[in-house]
Amino acid sequence: MSDPSKPGGGSRFLYEPFECRPADCVPSHKIEANERLAEQRWEALEYRLQAMNSLLERLERRLWLTILGVAGAVLAEAVQSIVSTQ
Repeated sequence: MSDPSKPGGGSRFLYEPFECRPADCVPSHKIEANERLAEQRWEALEYRLQAMNSLLERLERRLWLTILGVAGAVLAEAVQSIVSTQ
């Protein structure tokens, strides 16, 4: 039978603890690394929000053009019917 304390298959990185050198495991280095990671995630979030915002602006512009086009067609029909009855 296999030993339950040793996992079978898969990546060794999933089971082995992270090995750090003493210079890398200083708490201030971990904090700085987490701050850099948070900053990168924040920048990625801002980029995606900006992209969504531009898409929404384009959609809003198309919606207004559609509404104005329909209103113009209705007004043109009304004017044409008024002109043709006289």
